[in-house]
Amino acid sequence: MQNAQLETAVDNELQKKIVDLLESKGPMTRADMVHQLQIARTTIYDTLVKLMSRNVVDKYPVNNNKRGRPKVFFQIKGGIAAM
Repeated sequence: MQNAQLETAVDNELQKKIVDLLESKGPMTRADMVHQLQIARTTIYDTLVKLMSRNVVDKYPVNNNKRGRPKVFFQIKGGIAAM
């Protein structure tokens, strides 16, 4: 996503913090973001949902070949933040 498009899609400070974090650190889980930003898990998730609806962020599961749910990673749309 182009920087100009990204700036218009991000409309508050928390969204900007999440986008900046994903751009600098690459794909992350929601738990990683909670740890880095020290913000409530549900607040992070609600913000990620808004960013996904604006086509700024993608999510994808990573199966670690164990039982249970796969880890879900979030990244800037288009894979700009490479893992």
